[in-house]
Amino acid sequence: MNELIINPKTQSALDSALLKPSHAYLFVGAAGLGKTEAAKHFAKKLLGDSSTVGDFERWVSIIEPVELKKISISQMSAVKDFANKTSSGDISNKVIIIDKADRMSIEASNSLLLLLEEPPESTILILVADSSLNIPKTIISRTQVIKFMPPNKTQTEDLIKANKIDKRLLGAIGMYPAKMVKSAQDDHEKLNNMIEKADGFIRGGIKERLMISSSVSDKPEAEELLKTMAILLQSPDEIEASADLAEGLIAAQLHLYNNGNPKFVIEALAMELV
Repeated sequence: MNELIINPKTQSALDSALLKPSHAYLFVGAAGLGKTEAAKHFAKKLLGDSSTVGDFERWVSIIEPVELKKISISQMSAVKDFANKTSSGDISNKVIIIDKADRMSIEASNSLLLLLEEPPESTILILVADSSLNIPKTIISRTQVIKFMPPNKTQTEDLIKANKIDKRLLGAIGMYPAKMVKSAQDDHEKLNNMIEKADGFIRGGIKERLMISSSVSDKPEAEELLKTMAILLQSPDEIEASADLAEGLIAAQLHLYNNGNPKFVIEALAMELV
């Protein structure tokens, strides 16, 4: 799977599914296990061995929620239009990937159900979801479910070593390949600088905390600082944090979420700990 590591049992289920393709699949498992990338890889296989990059762009439709909204009925209308297209003789199937399928509106779910009940010829749907709880059972029953499991111990150790995952953040990242790869691809200098700031805020006195507060330039940086502090507080390698700091972080994150001034939010947290 290119950069991602798939649990051997999950990979075996994917390989078996390709031997006799079904009209619909549900890839389900915790966020960060590489389900969406696996779906794309799977879709390419379903197009046929001779398919090209151009074929993938033309005959694989990927639907996902827009911003924080649910997948809408209008998006499902586009799915139906795509499903009813006449495909090229050069490919074996058309493929529709519905990412975050557990975030469909009721109308979209009903539309999808109709499509699953009468699937167009040579059209395969792949639903991708972190959980099946919000997907109607009538939809699940019409799919072949492939459960994604975390990588095994050997795979995880190899991934940590290959991507040089910072042990202080590993506990927060969790044993999820997609998250681990993303963390490894981030700017390590920027990451280490944020860790130093967070550690300095936790361990330092009022003067150092106010200096760190004054260095915060915008909301994303403030969010990252608070998140990194929360992660470090959970690490056994760090000092025991006071209850005041733990509670202060929660209040600061809430204040920032409600559009508080980033610099003032961090400064207020620093002052609370005097």
